[in-house]
Amino acid sequence: MCSSPKSSGSVRKSRVKGVFEDMDPSTRASFVAKANAAQERRSELKSAAAKRSQMNASKSHSKKALAKNKPPIKENILLSFLQRMGYAV
Repeated sequence: MCSSPKSSGSVRKSRVKGVFEDMDPSTRASFVAKANAAQERRSELKSAAAKRSQMNASKSHSKKALAKNKPPIKENILLSFLQRMGYAV
């Protein structure tokens, strides 16, 4: 089998390289700075999403644990009523 330039990717690399060679240095520097800033923003957003997901999972877990320990609503109402009436609970 013969490898063509399309399958090896050499055409694409040369085309991109040519684009950067045609740019003047200041334009190239600003392009690289913008690309780096965009990459940094993406990584920050990704880490923030991971933190948010982790916090949501821990909140969900703690809510489930609290729900298991809470008495039923009727019992809470009855206890609060008895406290207001002055009975020791």
